[in-house]
Amino acid sequence: MPVAPLDAAWEAVAAEEGRDGEGDAWFRFWRVLAGTTLHLVVEEGGTDPVRPRVYDLGIGPTITAFDSEDRLAGAIAEPTEHVALAGRDIAAALAGQGVHLALNPGAGGAETVIDPGTLAWLAETFGAEVTPGEAATLALAPPREPEPALLEGLGAAVGALRERVSGAWLAAEGEGYVLVVEGADSEAAQELVRLGQMLTARPLAATTAAPGSPLAVAAARIGIGLRSG
Repeated sequence: MPVAPLDAAWEAVAAEEGRDGEGDAWFRFWRVLAGTTLHLVVEEGGTDPVRPRVYDLGIGPTITAFDSEDRLAGAIAEPTEHVALAGRDIAAALAGQGVHLALNPGAGGAETVIDPGTLAWLAETFGAEVTPGEAATLALAPPREPEPALLEGLGAAVGALRERVSGAWLAAEGEGYVLVVEGADSEAAQELVRLGQMLTARPLAATTAAPGSPLAVAAARIGIGLRSG
């Protein structure tokens, strides 16, 4: 049976000794976790709006989530209400709340407790919103040695969205990447940046640009064009 991406990332963390939450393997784990659908345990009737069930585990208020319904059922014998949310969305909801997240408690696999500081970092790193170009102040630079998988994956995605995206370029800003998407709605740009965040270990943000705008012209001159068809 194929190993789930989150389990594979967790196994790589276990093999990287002497690190606690840092290093390449940990970053890959956080990146995969951000895009993984988790089953968050909620209070009875607490699915709309979402009201997570809070436990006191001696480390402060803690909520629980599992990366599969089978693991949830195996760890909690009684019927339990839950909602399915991406890891990044759970992190964003918990950021600044002082709440821990227990992942897969008693269920094996990627079993760990994520502290409030790490949740805030996850929300900031993998949950960035798309910025309208008019509101963005960017210092674009050519991207240095971008991962081939990133370019290929984004290029294919731009092609699939060609009716909603007229152009896209990958550039560098600071220590990370910025994806400039021309002629796209924010939802299409969000799809692209979410995919890109799964394909690189560097920070990746996105901004939209009007066709022919100074930002689009600068991105076309400095960045790497992503084919749209």
